[in-house]
Amino acid sequence: MLILRHSEVAQILDGRELDNIRTVADAYRLHAQGDTTVPHSTFLRFPGQPRNRIIGLPAYRGGEQPAAGMKWIASFPANIERSIERASAAITLNSLETGRPEALLEGSLISAKRTAASAALAAELLTRDRRPDGIALIGCGIINLEILRHAVAALPGLRTVSLYDSSAERAAEFAERVAAVLPGAEVVVLDSAEHALAAHGLVPSRRPRSSRTWT
Repeated sequence: MLILRHSEVAQILDGRELDNIRTVADAYRLHAQGDTTVPHSTFLRFPGQPRNRIIGLPAYRGGEQPAAGMKWIASFPANIERSIERASAAITLNSLETGRPEALLEGSLISAKRTAASAALAAELLTRDRRPDGIALIGCGIINLEILRHAVAALPGLRTVSLYDSSAERAAEFAERVAAVLPGAEVVVLDSAEHALAAHGLVPSRRPRSSRTWT
């Protein structure tokens, strides 16, 4: 069985934002053609722990390189206070001939980049008539860092990044990380989500159950 750790996944995906966006676009096309299977997710919750959950997400993707497996992703929000990532994940891939497991991948980074690639794809498609020069990020975690990374690849005209997070300290730390993704950008930390929404027309924001929206 192939086993890939977080560091190995990071090395494989480093600098491949445009490839990620194309892969996600291909998956959407296959889904539109009926060549995917995406059953309902399964939520495992724990008595007395309303915020914590582990989610099982099985899927099949057809096409020239078909694959089937499951993402098993945990979300424990209090991890942030422990200075570790909120989410962790593992992905298993199974043989389509025998059903036997063939690969075990550390999945949190794959999940983050897939989410980001999907958001960047939507942003690129929805702004073709008028490209934005700035982006507002509501929530300063790993997902929005990856969204910024993929948005910069899809929309190279971005020059301004406005930030808001309920934690001013986390927003300030995130502002420093923006420089590595978009050197020379103007970075503005705002004091409310409303001000962030008003700052730019392109806004990835965090909503319950870790979904994202672009306005």
